[in-house]
Amino acid sequence: MKCREIQEKLSAYIDKELNPDQFENITQHMVHCSECSSKLEGLQKVDTVLNNAPLYNVPAKFSKKLMQEIHITSSSTENLKIINLIFAPVTKFFLNFFTLIESLKSFRTATLDEFSDFPPCSMGYIYFNLIDQRK
Repeated sequence: MKCREIQEKLSAYIDKELNPDQFENITQHMVHCSECSSKLEGLQKVDTVLNNAPLYNVPAKFSKKLMQEIHITSSSTENLKIINLIFAPVTKFFLNFFTLIESLKSFRTATLDEFSDFPPCSMGYIYFNLIDQRK
């Protein structure tokens, strides 16, 4: 397994939700890979903090109000889907457009002076002399 695949399965590894072969492969990988081992360590610390966090009882009024808000939000989700269908392509267009514009800023435009070193009697020399005469 590659590190990316291992790291995607670390949460399941901690929760022991993997089949025995996957669990063993990840365990063996951890022996040799310091990057994946440190990511596992970080996730284990988060897991420990969350498991040791105190539980609070929520007042019944709060739970009722929360459920009402969830219902209101879920009914307005249809409106959001329609808005998303309309504006997502436009947003994507402008994002790509401005990304392109930003990438073009790194290119510089050549000036005519940069082309002035043509040998005499060459097409470039004649062309640029004609341009200079028209000014």
